[in-house]
Amino acid sequence: MELDASTQPGTPSYELAPKITAQKLAINVNPDDIDIQLTGGLVSKIANILIPLIKSSVVPSIIDQVTTQAKTLIDTTIDEDLKTYGNQQEIPFLSGVTADYAQLNGPTFTSDNVFQMGVNGTFFDAQDVQKPKVVPATFALRDASGKDAQAYLTDYTVVTALQASYQTDWTSTSPISSKLISTSQSRPT
Repeated sequence: MELDASTQPGTPSYELAPKITAQKLAINVNPDDIDIQLTGGLVSKIANILIPLIKSSVVPSIIDQVTTQAKTLIDTTIDEDLKTYGNQQEIPFLSGVTADYAQLNGPTFTSDNVFQMGVNGTFFDAQDVQKPKVVPATFALRDASGKDAQAYLTDYTVVTALQASYQTDWTSTSPISSKLISTSQSRPT
């Protein structure tokens, strides 16, 4: 299987979502490795004639159909889900807190052939979207003298998560916090 990864307009359309396209998809099945058995008097005699025909024509046709359907699934269904859900997700148990993880400028390869990608990392209240009170950090996506795999989490992400949580007042409406509060109140002092 060979997949191409790129970006596409997401939801909302001003953000970038991942895009996957299946370039090559091959399913290799040796018909000699498939066992077909039919039993019975006349049936077994007919089967001896039909089994080679099934292995030579029906099995390759089934493989072609599965390959086509898998490519269509990747190119349409999965790709459409990435477009719809690939950059923001409301966290259901946090009363409207939404994580925005849209790609920034899309994935790229550096001059020394290293793959790099940046994501947004902002949290906000989906019912009352406000500009964050903090400014995102500016930094290089990769330290050339660092390890092969690098990930950075700045205080911007943590602060926007806390601000969105406070703004939605999830502590009074969240089933998790309600459970924590009721558990802590029921303990003897």
